[in-house]
Amino acid sequence: KSSNMKWFSEDDLTDGPGGERGIWRTINGRATFIPVGKGENIADALTKRLSGKKSSDKLETKVGSGDYADISKKINSGLSRKEIIKLADKNSKLNEAFPAMEKFLSNDHQKIREISKSIEIGKAIKSDLKVKKSVMSFNELVKNAPPSKKDLWRGLHVGKDFSLEEGDTFDTGGIASFSYNENVASTFAIHGGGMRSKDKPVLIKVKPGARALNISELAQFPEEKETVSMGKFKVVSVKKGQKVRGTKIDIYEVESSEESNG
Repeated sequence: KSSNMKWFSEDDLTDGPGGERGIWRTINGRATFIPVGKGENIADALTKRLSGKKSSDKLETKVGSGDYADISKKINSGLSRKEIIKLADKNSKLNEAFPAMEKFLSNDHQKIREISKSIEIGKAIKSDLKVKKSVMSFNELVKNAPPSKKDLWRGLHVGKDFSLEEGDTFDTGGIASFSYNENVASTFAIHGGGMRSKDKPVLIKVKPGARALNISELAQFPEEKETVSMGKFKVVSVKKGQKVRGTKIDIYEVESSEESNG
């Protein structure tokens, strides 16, 4: 083997979805966990991953996306909080994701977002292993959720220089909150906490088709119709200075640009 190939020690590796050791890499635009056996070269592990073979320690890491898709579909079918909890008691994947889902709906919202982003981009972040595993499963539920049949709305307050143009693309950088209710999103954009005097409100309108997990029944205020989506989006239209409830807001209409979402 070439002398410049790096051999990874235990200190270089991180924990995967199933507790196995390995490293995160972006493959075809998606964060992918590559299991690395003890003393194994990362290049060899990557080659085996791309060829469909297992790493030398023969650990299974491929998550059954169909399982997550089934769970997400059931949640989106209109299950109550009680029914979702009951489903989590029976399903190990939802059971693992549930703590992160609840933390996301609490004061730990930003922390869960940061962990979600670090997982998607393959960046190491200090976090409790159980929390990280829970966020991994939460991510999978969102990525495998059914495409939304309705518009999604996200209200933000951004710096005065913020601007997107038609044709631009952006990534949520992990899981992000949206709502089926435009009024909820516009209220957050105009009156949301943390808004500085130099900030301006914007609305992101996501056209039907983006994968979205409806977690409103788990929220403190179900009427806010909170949903979670993630991934890449493309701007299809821009309407600046629109009057919304007496306030000028820039509205960006976007669509999912993820291949899996069509």
